[in-house]
Amino acid sequence: MNRGTSMSAGLVAIAATLCAHAAEAPPAADPSPRPPMARVDLQGNSPTTSRAGHAHLVLRADSTDVVVQVPPANGMTLPMHLYTYLHQGSCGSLGPATAEATRRVLGYREPSGLWTVRNTLPVGANTLRASPHALAVRSGPADGNQLLYCGDLRLS
Repeated sequence: MNRGTSMSAGLVAIAATLCAHAAEAPPAADPSPRPPMARVDLQGNSPTTSRAGHAHLVLRADSTDVVVQVPPANGMTLPMHLYTYLHQGSCGSLGPATAEATRRVLGYREPSGLWTVRNTLPVGANTLRASPHALAVRSGPADGNQLLYCGDLRLS
C-alpha cells in the first residue's frame, strides 16, 4: 500500500469517527431563544379612514416592543407625532387605556413613505393573551389627540 492510499484511508476513518460522535451528541441548546412575535393590522380612522397600517409586536414576559408603520395622515403637523396606546376591549369598543408608550413619539418617514415609531409597552405577553386588547395610534396634542389608527390584538 502506498503512502497516498494509506493517508486517504486514515482521513476517511477520522471523518467516520467524527460523524458517529456528532450523531450521538445532543443538539446544543439555543442560548437566546427568540421571543414570540405578532403582527397587528391597523385600520385608519377619520382623517385616515381609507388607509391602513400595521404594527409588529415582540412579546416578552413583562413588556411588549411595538413597531408601528402607518401612512401619513392628511392635515397633520409635520413631523408627525404618533402616540401608541394599549386599550382593553376592541377597536369597536375601546375600554380604558391600560398602557401608554410615549417615550418615543416622533415618527420618522421610511423610504416606502410610511411613518414609523418604535416603543415599549409595559404589558407582558400573558396579560395580552388573557383578555381582548386593542392597539391605538393617536395624533399629538397639536393635532387634537385624534385616533388615527386602531387594530385588535388577537393573540393565542
